[in-house]
Amino acid sequence: MTRLIEQGGAEVAVRLVIQRCPDCRSSVIATSRGDLAVTGALLARAACEAERQGPDGSVRRPVPPRLRRLVLARDGHRCQAEGCGRAQHLQVHHRTPVGDGGRATLDNLITLCGRCHRALHAREEALQAAAADPTR
Repeated sequence: MTRLIEQGGAEVAVRLVIQRCPDCRSSVIATSRGDLAVTGALLARAACEAERQGPDGSVRRPVPPRLRRLVLARDGHRCQAEGCGRAQHLQVHHRTPVGDGGRATLDNLITLCGRCHRALHAREEALQAAAADPTR
């Protein structure tokens, strides 16, 4: 099983419940050792592919499975980040984030490996922090 996962032949589903306060917009993950603050990069990455459960219990996926398959096929099942091309641990990323009005459309989605996806959101978070605090 480990070899199958390492070679990209299987997906592992993990349920991670992120609770977001509608008033202060802070986010936490409840753990056995208390709440863990969630960074903007993790939130942005989760918004790309994670299911969202509304207050009424309804569940939505930002990228429907059929559209995800189309994006992966269009991109040759390879990471599209410059200089990468990995075929393992692929994820679908919104070029224009959902929070900025981006939609789940073929032209707004791109295939990235997990490593490049994390790096992209970390860079975006650093740029936002620098813009918010010009003394950095």
